[in-house]
Amino acid sequence: MKTRFQLLIAFLFFSVTYSQNYQRVDDIVRSYPASFRAPLDLANKIKQDFISDSDKARAVFTWMALNISYDMKAYLNPKASKSFSFNNEQEKDLKLHEIKNDEINTVFRKHKGVCSGYSLLFDHLATLVGLHALIIEGDSKTKFNDIGRKRVEQNHAWNSVLIDGKWRLVDATWGAGSIVNESNLWVKKFNPIYFDASPEIFFTKHLPVSKVWENKAIDGNYFLQSPLLYEEYFDKEVVILEPKLGIIEVEGNQKISFKIKNRSKNQEIGYRMKSDTLMRINPVNVENDIEQFDVNYNKREGRFVTIYASGSAIAVFKIMPKRK
Repeated sequence: MKTRFQLLIAFLFFSVTYSQNYQRVDDIVRSYPASFRAPLDLANKIKQDFISDSDKARAVFTWMALNISYDMKAYLNPKASKSFSFNNEQEKDLKLHEIKNDEINTVFRKHKGVCSGYSLLFDHLATLVGLHALIIEGDSKTKFNDIGRKRVEQNHAWNSVLIDGKWRLVDATWGAGSIVNESNLWVKKFNPIYFDASPEIFFTKHLPVSKVWENKAIDGNYFLQSPLLYEEYFDKEVVILEPKLGIIEVEGNQKISFKIKNRSKNQEIGYRMKSDTLMRINPVNVENDIEQFDVNYNKREGRFVTIYASGSAIAVFKIMPKRK
């Protein structure tokens, strides 16, 4: 019987295809100016160049991903939420609307923001081009210590947008780049996988507050216990079948077995722990297209093992002492 992890990861392999090729949209948007006088000017340009809902949504995503940078200063030193007084609910809603508009215009003008600013701006631009979008808040999985975290947090925001009668998942923040694990360094990189990603891919690293998507429950415990997967994992054909969860229990120094499927002929598999040395590993057992690799774990090398495919980090697992 296949485990939930095997079924999910196997499904991911077949899901890393996009609903359509957006190369034409991306090429047109790359020719746009980096700055527009106002969000409405950008929206009008997008409406002039694109007709379909999917192309307009992609154009908003691509322009933001290419031109809005993550504000690491604001991320590391967040400002306190603005306080204000109000006499009634109508006045409260008006002031909240003003605060949101200020953040939208600041992100658009300064070309930088954190996830709240990205999601607000995407929502605003989507509305201006004639789309219906929503902001979703929830948990995100980006760091080594997120593997096996005890509690669900509310630390991220992204969007859903209605395209051709179906709600699609979009994360413009991660579409623009990512923070290098534990180093607090943001690296700019266009990540198209976060536009109209399949829920099976998206929810390996996102968990909405509601823990529900399309009337289906999302397992919060599994979200916390699963390995940390990088964008590069979804770009590779290789699939990690085992270990089944992100936490590996060991008794001292030992070999840890990994089972991998669909490795291409010339694709090298390696691992790295605490040291900077990337260790190449060769299969110890091959059965059809499933290969077993052994990682030599030494507790002096720390608590994490990162798996590489062709030199790119694809997944991280946490090593823990076996419970007695």
